[in-house]
Amino acid sequence: MLHWPYFNYKGTQYWLDGFKNWPGYVNGKVNFGMDSSFTSVGLLNNYGIHTHNADKSFDMFPSRYDSSLFLNAYKRSGFILPEYALFDQQGTNVNKSIPYDVFASCFRGHVKGSSQVLVPPTKMLESFGKMVTQSRNYSLTLNPYALAAPNSPFAVNNTIVYNNYLSLIRDGVFTGMKEVLVSGTAAVLGVLLKKNPQWYYYAKTGTTGDNEAKTKSKLLAIIISKKDITAPGFNFRNNKFYTIYFTSQNGPAKQNEQFQYDVIQYIQRCFAFNRYMSK
Repeated sequence: MLHWPYFNYKGTQYWLDGFKNWPGYVNGKVNFGMDSSFTSVGLLNNYGIHTHNADKSFDMFPSRYDSSLFLNAYKRSGFILPEYALFDQQGTNVNKSIPYDVFASCFRGHVKGSSQVLVPPTKMLESFGKMVTQSRNYSLTLNPYALAAPNSPFAVNNTIVYNNYLSLIRDGVFTGMKEVLVSGTAAVLGVLLKKNPQWYYYAKTGTTGDNEAKTKSKLLAIIISKKDITAPGFNFRNNKFYTIYFTSQNGPAKQNEQFQYDVIQYIQRCFAFNRYMSK
C-alpha cells in the first residue's frame, strides 16, 4: 500500500502516519509559524517577513523622505501603501479541525508558492538586497541623497560559528544561484549574459500560484554584482550590486529570456548604473 506524502532519504522510504499524526498538527492546532521557530525568527528578524497575520494591511515607509512624497496621496484614486509581507505558516483562515487542510495550507502550499505566500515585489527586491549585504538594516528608499545604513549582521543561532554561516551563504546559496544561469532554470538567459563578462550574475527563478493554470505567475530575480560573491575571501560589506525582479502575473508559466536580457542590457547601459558600479 502506498502512503502519501512520502519521501526517500539515504535509501529508506518514509511517510506520514496519517495527517492527524504528522508533527505540524497537534490537537487541532498548527505547529508551524511559532514566534520561536527557526523559520519565524529568520524571516521576521532578518527580512521583516511575517509568518502569521500581523493584523495590519501595510508597512510604514522606511524614511521621512519617502513618507513626504505621499503626504496626501491616500486621498487619490489608486494610491497603495507599502504592502507588508506574509509567509502565513499559521494558516490564519484555515479550518484547524481538518488535518489535511492544515497540511496543504501551512506546509505544502508554501513549498509550491501558493496564495499563503504574499510577498510584494518591493519586499522581494529588499530581501535579496539584505541577503547580498547580509545586513538587516538594508532597505529600499526613493531618497536620492540617502546614505548606506550601518551594517547590522543577520541574526543566527548562537551555536553557529558566524564565519561558517557566511561560508554556507557563499558556497551554497550563491553558488546555486550562479548555477541557475549555467545549467538550471535560467540557463537560456545565462547564455545571453555571457556577452557581458564584466559583471557577475546570480539568479533565482520561481513559479507561484494555486493549481489552476491561469493563476500561475512566473518570477525571476537577477543580481548583478561587481565582485564574485562565491569567492572565498568575498566581503559582504564591501561590494556594489544591482537587483532586478521580474514578474509575469497570471500568464504562461514560462520565462521570456530575450525580454529579460533586453531590460538588463538597457539598465547596464544607463549612466546612473555605471556611475554607481564604478565608485
